[in-house]
This record gives sequence, C-alpha cells and structure tokens, in this order.
Amino acid sequence: MRGRTVVVAVALVAVMAVARAEEDVLEAVEEEEDGGDDDVGSLGDFIDGISASVLAGAAANSTGAPEGLRENALAFYHAVDWRERWIQGILVAHAATWAVFFAFRRSVEVQTGLFFGVCACVAAAERLNALGRAHWQTFATQNYFDERGVFAATVFCGPLLALAFCMLLNFVSLAAALLVDVKRRELKKHRADRADADAADGARADRPAAPPPDKPIKAD
Repeated sequence: MRGRTVVVAVALVAVMAVARAEEDVLEAVEEEEDGGDDDVGSLGDFIDGISASVLAGAAANSTGAPEGLRENALAFYHAVDWRERWIQGILVAHAATWAVFFAFRRSVEVQTGLFFGVCACVAAAERLNALGRAHWQTFATQNYFDERGVFAATVFCGPLLALAFCMLLNFVSLAAALLVDVKRRELKKHRADRADADAADGARADRPAAPPPDKPIKAD
C-alpha cells in the first residue's frame, strides 16, 4: 500500500513537471511569434520607406528632364535664341562653305584648301569656346559656352565635321576618277603604238623586193 502511494505521488509530480514544462514552452513560442511579427513588420516598413524614397527621388530627377534623342534635340533648339546675329552669321558661313564645296567639287586645289581651312577651324574650336565663355556679355544675350562645349560642338563643329567627311569622300572619288583617266590614256597610247607598229610592218611588207644583183661576166 505504501509502495503504491509512493508511485502515485511520483506520477503526480511527473505530470505536474510535464505540464509546467509545456506551459513554459508555449509561453516561449508565443513570445518568439510576437517578436517575429514585430521584426517582420519593422522590416517591411523599412523596405517600404526605402522604396518610397527611391521612387520619389527618381520622380524628382526625371521631372522636366528630356528623354531620348528627339527630346534632347528639341530642348537644345528651344534653348538657343536663333535670332541673334552672330548665330545667324555662323549659319550663313556654314551655308557658304557648303556652297563652295559643291561648286568646286571637281577642283583638287580648291578642295584641298577648303579641307585644311575646315580642319583649322575645328582645331581652334576649344580656344574659341574659351574666349566666348570669357566675353559672351559683349555679343550674346546668354552664356552658350559651357566648359564641355556643347553649343560649340553642335553649332560650330558639327557642320564642319560633316563637311570634312563629305570632302574625304569626294577626294576618294576624285582619286578613282584620276586613276581611271590615267589607265584610259595608257590604253589609248598602247593602241596608238600598236597601230603605228602594224602600219610600219604593212608598209615594209608592201615595199617591192629589190632585184638580185647581176652576176659579173667572166672573161675567157
């Protein structure tokens, strides 16, 4: 009887210990879940904040900024006052240079001089841009001459470089035409020499043969 009582008491203690352990485990699990939810919520809020700030910054940076080649070209066109006399002078000079190029495209001397003049102007563009940035108040309504030389490269150097490229193509065409002309003259000269040689051979063939010389008469 006494042994049974001890066994029952030990069983009760074990049951109580197991129950206590289960309660501790449940409390620990609940605390971890509560903490995980808080951490997940704070992490989600942090990510949402970063996304919102990035999107806001991108929207602020892209507002009013041109995108693409067409938009950039239109923005540049509207930023320049094309009514200014010195800008119109540059455009007229470009038109005159192109007119000279087309008018004397068969003249090697004119094309050579014009090509070296265009190269000199392009080489001096950086110096001209610096002078324009230093003295733009004397002839312009706004400063077109930034340090990168966007205006000078677009309005001044761009047409000149295009003209230089067309002149190089014209030089190649002139060289090809000159080579063809030289070969044609060589062929004509060769034909003329051959005709002269054939005529000489024909005249030599038509010439009558000389009679054989008389045999001397032997004296008896």
